Amino acid sequence: MNILVVGQKSTILAIVLVIFAVILTIIFVIRGISSLGGNKNNQTAKTEDRKIVAVTDIVNNPLVYQDLNVEVSAVISDWVTNRSFTFSVGGSTFGGPPKQLLIITRTPVPLPELVKDNELGLGEKVNVRVRGRAIILDRQELQNELEVDLDGTAIALDNNNINKWEEGVVILADSIEKL
Repeated sequence: MNILVVGQKSTILAIVLVIFAVILTIIFVIRGISSLGGNKNNQTAKTEDRKIVAVTDIVNNPLVYQDLNVEVSAVISDWVTNRSFTFSVGGSTFGGPPKQLLIITRTPVPLPELVKDNELGLGEKVNVRVRGRAIILDRQELQNELEVDLDGTAIALDNNNINKWEEGVVILADSIEKL
């Protein structure tokens, strides 16, 4: 008789658990469907928040951003020419050099005393927002874009390693905003 009662209790418990699981599943399905149709204004706000691409993402995944217009924001780490500067990201855990994203402007950046307060001046290492097209350039293409001989003695005088460039991602800047 005890075996029969225990068996009935187990069956009732199993049925209750199955009903509970079905109710939870229905709730989750309904919530999932309602979130798919969700508030379009909320989705637009999320898209607008994601305009700025992390410099690390571009440096580590250049093919993803190849030929796309992007917006990045960072502090200038080094000036290469009067038309180009870099953003540095990371560095290895074991003390390796940081990776760099090269930004190339269309025209030379003027000296700081010749610009307005919100404009970038040559040599300033400040936080900026850059909008432009990400492209991958090999050594020859970079020389053409910068109008600089990477094997020349003038570029070797600079304290950067641009003269060791083989291939990498750059941003051809359409606009630069000093933050």
